[in-house]
Amino acid sequence: MEKSTWRIAIWAFANVIPGKLPLTLEDQILPALPGLRELLLMPDELVLLYACSILYWITRDGSGKMVQAILEGNFCPRLVELLLYPKSEVVVTALHALGEIACRNDAQTQVLINSGALLCLKDLLTQSDKIILQEACFVILNIAGGNIAQKQDVIDADLISSLVRLTKADFEIRKEAVWAICNVTEGTHEHIRYLVRNGCIEALCDQLTSTDADMLGLCLTGLYNILKAGEINKDKIKECAGLDKIKRLQSCNMAVYILKTYFPEDLEAIAEEKP
Repeated sequence: MEKSTWRIAIWAFANVIPGKLPLTLEDQILPALPGLRELLLMPDELVLLYACSILYWITRDGSGKMVQAILEGNFCPRLVELLLYPKSEVVVTALHALGEIACRNDAQTQVLINSGALLCLKDLLTQSDKIILQEACFVILNIAGGNIAQKQDVIDADLISSLVRLTKADFEIRKEAVWAICNVTEGTHEHIRYLVRNGCIEALCDQLTSTDADMLGLCLTGLYNILKAGEINKDKIKECAGLDKIKRLQSCNMAVYILKTYFPEDLEAIAEEKP
């Protein structure tokens, strides 16, 4: 079949998909998945863009049954391969699809991990393309939001140091990187110790001057999780001016809770200073 025919076919398929998929349409799409899998292997950038976009729409708007069909159709390994594609537009659309899979249940996220996604994501975090960095962090934060073993996978892939570095990037990238770190703080005490050794307390405290409420909530929750793992971390928070910043955030319930639970003497001192 000529290249132009493939492009017309994938374009037609793409125009059927966007939007919430009714179950009747899902039943018609399922038999077409093997053909879509073949299109994903074609050495044609436009076809790849459409194929990845279709997979993104299916994983975003389709039912759990559709997403499972994508996974059972062995699409993940090819999507992961496309993270190393030389054209950024293809990489971004592949990231979109993988990000939606990572948002699903732990078993489905594990398919993505088993396909080697974390190694490729580590490579992407060294790039300068801001959209790729943001989307890569989005995939990572969703993997880090999975079970304990998946948080360990993120650590084992040596992603934390790159995420810490990206907390100094543009806001959109920084927020996703912080979110990923905070998801790992919900792991084990050993996970927390690893985060502390790799500069995560400093990274989170640096964001406590943000004017974004969601960012502040993430950082305060992450610091609270770190404090729960061991009060030895109180001194580290003080050393990087984190305590002073938390004191200024008493309009946030989590900030007050941290002060009451771990720094009560400082909270009392603040109360005495008030007229």
